[in-house]
Amino acid sequence: MNNYYGTDAVVLASRERGEADMYLTFFTKDLGRIDAIATGVRLAKSKLRGHLTLFTPLRLMLTRGGSAWRLIDAEALVPVDNPTSHRKRCADFILRITGGEEPDLDLWDLVASINAVRTFSDEARFKIRALNVSGFLPDIHEQSRFFSARARAFILEKDDDTLFADPDERVAFEEGIEGILRANHMLYYFHGAR
Repeated sequence: MNNYYGTDAVVLASRERGEADMYLTFFTKDLGRIDAIATGVRLAKSKLRGHLTLFTPLRLMLTRGGSAWRLIDAEALVPVDNPTSHRKRCADFILRITGGEEPDLDLWDLVASINAVRTFSDEARFKIRALNVSGFLPDIHEQSRFFSARARAFILEKDDDTLFADPDERVAFEEGIEGILRANHMLYYFHGAR
């Protein structure tokens, strides 16, 4: 007898598998990051077809199918507008800093807010919050190794979003994020499912 699990989730990545299936990566409220196979979802008659777009908040029904999760049902909780490059980079960042099934309600709250990311400033705040929630963000004194004084003020929310009007500040900020990841032995970007 199969055990079924219901949980809230957000689609972070997807890729085609075979002629009609999809391989999906979700961040879920109860299970953390999981990969699941959606059988026949690309067929025109599939009831799940329109629900599994990137960044869509869902209610999932899953079962364990051998070594992988299998998607049984999904219901979109709210409609989502077109994905942006900012959201895509945030999703890739979450995929980079998370491993397998490990529930984390603080990280879930952040991932569930991914559709509010619309600008580079939103993306930067999302990444800083993800580092903080995951325990990778250094304390304020140690941050000077990675960020300029203006960037540290932005992180403390004592500076407005004009920081990123300067392209050099954007690059320096991203280099600071990369420096923190390297310091935590996270060397490579996630290049898996899209």
